[in-house]
Amino acid sequence: MILTSRMQDRLKSAAMETLRSNLGWGLRQGVSLIEVVAVFGITGTFGGLIVGSLRAAGRNLIGAMLLGYVVAALLFLSYGIVDTPLIKWQRKDLIDVLILAAILGPAGGAIAWRQSRGN
Repeated sequence: MILTSRMQDRLKSAAMETLRSNLGWGLRQGVSLIEVVAVFGITGTFGGLIVGSLRAAGRNLIGAMLLGYVVAALLFLSYGIVDTPLIKWQRKDLIDVLILAAILGPAGGAIAWRQSRGN
């Protein structure tokens, strides 16, 4: 499909409006772009170190599921930190992270293990 210049301009303006709206929402929530980049950069680095050091455990199904739990916990923790600074966290917030990780992490680990085996 070939887009005309008018269609391209409409798409660009719609994308810019969406970006502007989302950035405005984030700033109203008290989250800056620098904070988001820092949190995901730090958790991504530590997550990579942890996953890399535990990679051998992912060679069997149970190990892959445990590794999936660790990755999911780090992912949900980083989302939680961006949403609410750790200083304001309550016990419920940490429990939510652990429950979500327990539900989705092992499933993701099992899927990754199965795909790595070519099944």
